[in-house]
Amino acid sequence: MSYLARPIMAVFGLVPALVGIYYIGYTKGQQQAENTHNALQLSELRAIIAQSKNLTQQAQKASSEIEKVIAQAKEANYKTTVEFEHDLEATKNARASCVFDDVIMQQLKAARSRAAAAAIATDTSSLDGVLRPTSNDNPQHRR
Repeated sequence: MSYLARPIMAVFGLVPALVGIYYIGYTKGQQQAENTHNALQLSELRAIIAQSKNLTQQAQKASSEIEKVIAQAKEANYKTTVEFEHDLEATKNARASCVFDDVIMQQLKAARSRAAAAAIATDTSSLDGVLRPTSNDNPQHRR
């Protein structure tokens, strides 16, 4: 073997080893980058899941509140119906004789309209049990 043959063979032996080491390092770098990317995506998904759980809890709480408001409205409607029935029963003889004048009848009509509007109202916070006069109501009663 010549004097240059050994160093040339060493260089040709070293090049594949360096290429192999480079490939292993490159592959590990790609794996680490992929793992980092996957970890970020997993973190984002966990955050989305946590937000979804929070929104679900808020929706359940809101639904519970709506059920309470509906129950209160039903109770108020029942009480109002009982009061109307009682008042109508007490005045049935007077109504049969048509003793009420036009102003009273207009006020009753306006009250019926307000009650109907309140029954279909979606915002029950404005239903405080007070019947307010409308523009059709005359505050003076004729007798």
